[in-house]
Amino acid sequence: MKKLIKMLLVSLAATTLLTACANPPTAQVSEARQLIDAVIADGGQEFAPEKVASLNQRYEAALAEIKTQDAILFKNYSLAEFTLNQVMDECDDLKASIAASKGQVIAAVPKRIKNVAE
Repeated sequence: MKKLIKMLLVSLAATTLLTACANPPTAQVSEARQLIDAVIADGGQEFAPEKVASLNQRYEAALAEIKTQDAILFKNYSLAEFTLNQVMDECDDLKASIAASKGQVIAAVPKRIKNVAE
């Protein structure tokens, strides 16, 4: 019985140490920021300003969650990681949407020039 209690205490201590030593998702933070900046550079502010604002808000929320977790003993960055993954996925989708919107604008330019010339 004493051996069982010792094993339980040792496993509990090991689990505590492993969860308390969780690392913040710095690579995901960096990648998400780069993707948001790429969306803005591709014209996100012009073609989808609300979506860019939403991406920035959720990115900031993930950073706030990381700061919150940094301040406590048992760190759990899973919510921040989940939010950053969503931001990165939406950045990819938004870049494709912006490219399609740009293609539509470019396709419409010759028609408008023709209409003005007539």
